[in-house]
Amino acid sequence: MYKLFYADGSAAMSTRAVLEEIGAAYDLIQTDISHDKPRAPELLKLNPNGWVPVLVYDGGTMHEASAITIFLTDRHPGAGLAPAADDPARGPFLQWLVYMSNTLQIAYQLTYHWDRYCAGPDAQASVQQKSCSRLREVWASSTPPSAPTIGWSRTGTPRPISISTCCRRGSRRNAAIRPWTRSPTPNASPTTPPNVRPCARSTDCDQGRRHQDVS
Repeated sequence: MYKLFYADGSAAMSTRAVLEEIGAAYDLIQTDISHDKPRAPELLKLNPNGWVPVLVYDGGTMHEASAITIFLTDRHPGAGLAPAADDPARGPFLQWLVYMSNTLQIAYQLTYHWDRYCAGPDAQASVQQKSCSRLREVWASSTPPSAPTIGWSRTGTPRPISISTCCRRGSRRNAAIRPWTRSPTPNASPTTPPNVRPCARSTDCDQGRRHQDVS
């Protein structure tokens, strides 16, 4: 079973969606990443940057959403979410997946995390204005590949790329996306996907106790 250090409105949403897509069981560890709150020691031990997602798996730990997506889709090829290493579509798949995190996400961060890019609030308006123009440039040149042969979304784009785009484009406005509902299910819920075991803290999961989600 996997463990996912998670926060709504963060890049961890894409990792959670991929776990749902592949049908893997996982413990969801809600993590406070508020600017005015200290990071949990359990998170800092695994990722000194204090960011999510962090994925714990049998034999290791990793962070960075795009890297986790590649890891999971390669580890679960039966889910059909990514081209195989010898598939000609593999190159464009990797290119656009990384583009979402290295280019698109940074453009959004100029708006949401303007303080990372200037010395003080006097420059906030300028940074956010630049964010708007940069986002127009990024979206104008964003044409992800179409490959209708393996695990694609309804638009013909590889599902992990669609998930990544959705999370980066809409996470601040919609913290309960439902990319895992590929087909309707009677018990589908935005807050309780079918494979998740919510945990309040990593220690709770370690002790095998079930807990309600703690936001």
